[in-house]
Amino acid sequence: MASRIGTTRQITLFFVGCFTVATLALGSTAYGIASRATHRQFDAVIEREAAGLVRVHAAGGTPALQRALDRRDDRGVNTLGYLLFDRAGRRVGGELEAGALAPGWQDILFRDLDGESHAARALTIELPEGLRLTVAAETAATTALERTMVLLFAGGFGVMLVVGLAGGWLFGRAIRRRLETMNATAVAIIGGDLTSRVPLGGHGDEFDQLARTLNRMLDRIDTLVGNVRQVSSDLAHDLRTPITHLRQRLERLLAGVGGDAGQKEEVERAIADADAILSLFAALLRIAEVESGALKRYFRAFDLSACAAGLAESYAPVAEDAGRSLTARISPGLHILGDPELVAQLLVNLLENALRHTPPGSHIDLHLTHGGPTWALLTVADDGPGVAEAHLPRLAERFTRLERSRSAPGHGLGLNLVSAVTAAHGGTLAFKENQPGLAVIVRLPLAVPARQD
Repeated sequence: MASRIGTTRQITLFFVGCFTVATLALGSTAYGIASRATHRQFDAVIEREAAGLVRVHAAGGTPALQRALDRRDDRGVNTLGYLLFDRAGRRVGGELEAGALAPGWQDILFRDLDGESHAARALTIELPEGLRLTVAAETAATTALERTMVLLFAGGFGVMLVVGLAGGWLFGRAIRRRLETMNATAVAIIGGDLTSRVPLGGHGDEFDQLARTLNRMLDRIDTLVGNVRQVSSDLAHDLRTPITHLRQRLERLLAGVGGDAGQKEEVERAIADADAILSLFAALLRIAEVESGALKRYFRAFDLSACAAGLAESYAPVAEDAGRSLTARISPGLHILGDPELVAQLLVNLLENALRHTPPGSHIDLHLTHGGPTWALLTVADDGPGVAEAHLPRLAERFTRLERSRSAPGHGLGLNLVSAVTAAHGGTLAFKENQPGLAVIVRLPLAVPARQD
């Protein structure tokens, strides 16, 4: 099965993504502002130095400017470098190892006394008498500062990303836990346990509010379903008694009819109708009993393979008498946890359904095998006329009878009982076209996981 990203993981990834984008945007903006401020401050230092030298030249001329440059170069610790060229392009002051530069700001490379090149920011100013004064500052300190800022930002971003991922994971884990409890409750209810409820977290948060609402809804549904079941059971019980009395009176009437063949046939038909009604009520009561889940307390582990083999052996001559053939392919040693009588009834209903709705000459196949390490797979398939794909979802509904089976005996409850028994045992029921015919597939959980060779 292809993997999918769960909703909680999507929320986590979205949260971390937004957190990452916001952090990158904030860090980039902060770095840009700090870098521009550092460069402006750096340029301001050069401009102030150049302006001071211009004032020296204005006050004392070129000799005064040359002496000022010599004094600055003799300090040895000055972070600024200087160049002074005359009109002919000759160096007349300063010790900066670089050529004559055009007026304005430039990024240059200069050589130190050891011959190594260094990057610098330079401002060149034209002075009277055709002089050009260059004041430069090495940018190594600024570059180092920017590199430190980048490293600090990268480290901080890494820490925040880890924190964001951890926070997102914890957030998603908390949501998954609460959703899993709700899902477990829903699965239990689907399995027939209508008393299951969503547990509260005890925090009074939105999940607890949702859990309370769902529990109230489930209480209401349980009450309504219980009322419907009770009405159905009471109705079936109440009607079964007078119909049983009616059947007994019809039998007494039949005994006293004597030789009137017409009357005798009519009474026999009335008795058959009463038997059909009693059979219908018995089926309804049985389905209600199974759906209530009350029989689960009697579940025990039993050999499904032996049960299926015994029924196949019993039904093989029945199928032969009806002009059909029945074959069985049963894997041995499949044990399930359940009610043997209910599962036997399930198999009987499937076999009877196949015999009833296939023409003479049809073949029926009963196949029981492993459906995986934890499942038993039971299939009853025939090569009869089958069922149109559009009608397959309705086959297990109560009182469902397709048009061509209206004249056949039955009440449309056989497959509904199969569905109820399957659900009570935690299994699944499916129908598919056998091409030709119909295949009914029942999956039941094994009591002991099957060994896989």
